[in-house]
Amino acid sequence: LVKEQLRDKVNVLPVTATTDLNLEAASLEVCLDGINLKVICLYRPPRSSFATFLEQLEDLLHVSDTCVHRTVNIICGDFNCNLADPGNESTSLINIFASYGLHQLFFDYSR
Repeated sequence: LVKEQLRDKVNVLPVTATTDLNLEAASLEVCLDGINLKVICLYRPPRSSFATFLEQLEDLLHVSDTCVHRTVNIICGDFNCNLADPGNESTSLINIFASYGLHQLFFDYSR
């Protein structure tokens, strides 16, 4: 949902979905005062391949990172990964995000 006064500044990007359903994504861009803000919503189904999800996520982040100068990326969604567990999956996911300058802001469980 977006307020009416921002409607002309929002560019809804095509929904990205993979055929093997390891990563579902939707994104939009808002241009405010010369800065592009890209909001990317991600979902990884619980029984999907985590390794494939990481590969597809890295591809998506690489494209988003190189597309437009002065773009700020915000990633949100459900990764079905316990980021509080210092295991391989959470460490790999956090490292990929960190390599693109993205850092976790929420540390509480969502349920």
